[in-house]
Amino acid sequence: MSIKQVLVSAVAVAIVGAAFAAQDNSQATMSSSSMVGFDSAIANATLVPQVGTETELAILKLRQQELANNAVYLGGVVRAAALYSRLNEDDNGTSYVPTHVTNGRVGYKTASQLNVPEVGLTSIADVNAWATGVIDLASYNVGRQDNAGNDNIGVDQAYVLLGNLNSSSVYGFAGKKAVDFGNFSTVDFYTMPLDRLGFQVAPTDSVGVGFNNSGLNAVFTLLNGGANNADESNAYATAYTQNNNNINNFALNLDYGMMTNNVAWGVGGGYLNGSRYSYVKSNGNRNGAWDLNGHFNVNSLQVMAEYDRTSSQAGFSNSDVQGYDLGAAYGFPIMGHNSSVNADFSELKTNSVTASQFVLGWNNELVSNVWMGLEWAYNKGAINGVTEFATTQNITAVPGLDDNKNNTLLLNLTATF
Repeated sequence: MSIKQVLVSAVAVAIVGAAFAAQDNSQATMSSSSMVGFDSAIANATLVPQVGTETELAILKLRQQELANNAVYLGGVVRAAALYSRLNEDDNGTSYVPTHVTNGRVGYKTASQLNVPEVGLTSIADVNAWATGVIDLASYNVGRQDNAGNDNIGVDQAYVLLGNLNSSSVYGFAGKKAVDFGNFSTVDFYTMPLDRLGFQVAPTDSVGVGFNNSGLNAVFTLLNGGANNADESNAYATAYTQNNNNINNFALNLDYGMMTNNVAWGVGGGYLNGSRYSYVKSNGNRNGAWDLNGHFNVNSLQVMAEYDRTSSQAGFSNSDVQGYDLGAAYGFPIMGHNSSVNADFSELKTNSVTASQFVLGWNNELVSNVWMGLEWAYNKGAINGVTEFATTQNITAVPGLDDNKNNTLLLNLTATF
């Protein structure tokens, strides 16, 4: 374990210990000028898989509604799953289908796995009425066969957030943060839509300013040039420009929402100056991307749609890369417990190849903030490296594998605290 990981782990343990101590002595905590405690609303607004971009705005709204000044709040999520996957043909090691099980054996059609896809902890330090410190710690795919030696905790996000929605519509941020491009919320509780895998930008060093008023939210973000959020090579970068000596990548995101006749609706759009390294032009220069999205909620029904496309042809395919997602969910009670069903269809494609994914799911809240779900995912076609965990992987088309099919059935358990 590196020195950085040791320090981060020590800080995390200290914070958690302080939180439990604070909870054990609530009278002393509440009487003091500062406090430490858990709040599951933070995890539900920022950490669960259904959440998309603009989590900093969610934090500012939580501060506006319930979080006190001079306090440290913690939120966490733990997810576990059991998966079974079946291919339509033997995996002979030469053609990869987008199975969601990573321990597939060469020469076999089926594979199964127990997995802990995510353990996450976020800490929000409300320094004063205007300043907030945010640190997200996480470990992904804990204990998974292909993740041996990489179970250590890591820093997903660490940034300073400046803003007070009670006093000003303008806010800002600086640090390692997920980039606000697109929406990428989803109705799925485990399997992520393909457009989200192909276009969402992972956390990276950035600085930005936002404006929120009367249902309008606008965010402008500046990024470093070169390969962002890529530890191994440029190929894994989810945001890229060819000049790594300047701040020359940026993202602009806009969305507007309101309530009309008991229908909550919203529309949005965004532009990213330099998208994935995989999508660079034939001359090696950066390739931008744009996004359109919308949603509406009426009673217990939620519907959302999103479309993404590169601004120019990608060199690997001599065509634009496109992705879209259409999802719906309906909530209802079962024997006094919150429950929901969801359906989602997404694609990621070029002119020569298409990867499609269809998801059906049922999710039930066993006790407060503990959800158990059953989900079926059907994949057809192949885009190299596309799995539900491929947010930092190289995405390239694989012509000739459009007939590959994969069925995955999984049981998922998600707890927030």
